[in-house]
Amino acid sequence: MPLEIVDLRFSYNFPSVIACKILRFVNYFSSTASGLVLIAVAVDRYRKVCQPFKTQITMTTAKIIIGVLCFASVCIAWPALVIYDINVVNISSAPGLNGYDCTTIRNEEYKVYISIYNGVCFFIFIGCITTLIVLYILIGKKLCHLKKFRFSSTARKSANVNYTPPTSESEIDANFRRFKPVVYAKQPTSTFIPLFAN
Repeated sequence: MPLEIVDLRFSYNFPSVIACKILRFVNYFSSTASGLVLIAVAVDRYRKVCQPFKTQITMTTAKIIIGVLCFASVCIAWPALVIYDINVVNISSAPGLNGYDCTTIRNEEYKVYISIYNGVCFFIFIGCITTLIVLYILIGKKLCHLKKFRFSSTARKSANVNYTPPTSESEIDANFRRFKPVVYAKQPTSTFIPLFAN
């Protein structure tokens, strides 16, 4: 981020060739390393969720993976030290008003290599995005399956709470007393007797 601020501050008046090369190298390195580390995190989550009983990534293994990914990022980003340079650009229609921009070399012999490098970076980007999408889709499907299995297991347990009939005489007697129907005594019917007859 600080180097990007410098690039924006000196858009057409970039101060140094070395700073230009370092800026582009750091951009490529950080972008590539971030993508590869995200894939490593996704793989670790996939193994934790979808393959919990297999060997997991330990702290030592994680450090080794990070080191390998950083080395791979350096190998991918180093051409930026070669193909970027300070180029003179015309910033106005007035003749003689030029600026200095940190961009790829304009020489004809470098165009093929620049195109190949950009194509390789593009395919690496597509590969990273595809891998992340596939891994997280598999993780999501597994989590949904586990959620449905837990819900069905809970419903099955609640449905399997059956009534156990009494077996011994004491249990039968206790059960009878518990559910013995209440019999209400029949009330006598009252008869109305008139006191005064016509």
